Amino acid sequence: MFDKEKFSDILIKIKDLYGSVRKFSDICDFNRNSISLYINKKPDSPPTPKILQKIADASKGITTYRELMIICGYINFESEQEKNSDLDVLNKIRDEVKLMSDKQSNIKLTDEEAKQANVYIYNSIKNIIENKATNDPNKMLKIIVTTLAPLMSNKNLFLYCVRETILQYTQLLQEFDNDKIIQEFNLNRTIDVSDLSDEEIIEVRSYIDYLKSKRKNK
Repeated sequence: MFDKEKFSDILIKIKDLYGSVRKFSDICDFNRNSISLYINKKPDSPPTPKILQKIADASKGITTYRELMIICGYINFESEQEKNSDLDVLNKIRDEVKLMSDKQSNIKLTDEEAKQANVYIYNSIKNIIENKATNDPNKMLKIIVTTLAPLMSNKNLFLYCVRETILQYTQLLQEFDNDKIIQEFNLNRTIDVSDLSDEEIIEVRSYIDYLKSKRKNK
C-alpha cells in the first residue's frame, strides 16, 4: 500500500536539502510539478521504480531505493509490523553510515591497508548473514566490531572497514529482498579464495561488483 504521508516527508527533506523543488527536480530528472503534487499528497499511485531509483540516488543518504520501494508498496510484507521493522533497520543502518562518514571524511588508506580492508569487509558481511543479523541492527554492529577487532590497533583502517561493511551491506539490502540476500551472497562465496593472492581477491570482488552493476542497469 502506498504510504503518501511517509513519501511526502521524504520528498520534503530532499527538497530542503537542495533548497527548492526546481533544483531537486533537475538533479533527479523528475518533473517538478509531480514532485509538488506528491509533497502535497495528491496522487493515489506512487511513481515508478525507475523514478524511485533516481530519487534515492539524489537524496544524499536521506533515503534508499529499498525504503522507497517499501513505502510505495512495491515490496509487500505479511504484516504492518514486519514492514515497520524492515524500515527501522534501514533507518538505523543509514544513521550508522552517516556517523562513520562524519568520523572518517579525511581517512586515506595505503595500498596494503586497502588490500587488508577488502578481506575484512567481506568477512564482516559473511558473518552478518551467517549469524542471521539482517533484521537486528544492534546484533549486526556487534558482529562487525567483533570481526574487525584485529584491526583496532589501526584506528583509521578499523573505522574505514566499519563504514564500508555497513555501506556494502546496505547496498545488498537495497538490491535484494531479505529472502534472497543469503542466496545471492552464497553465490559469491562459491569462489574459492584460499589460494588467491590479495590482488587476485580484489580483482574477483571488483568483477562481482561489475556484474551486479551490469545486471542492475538492464
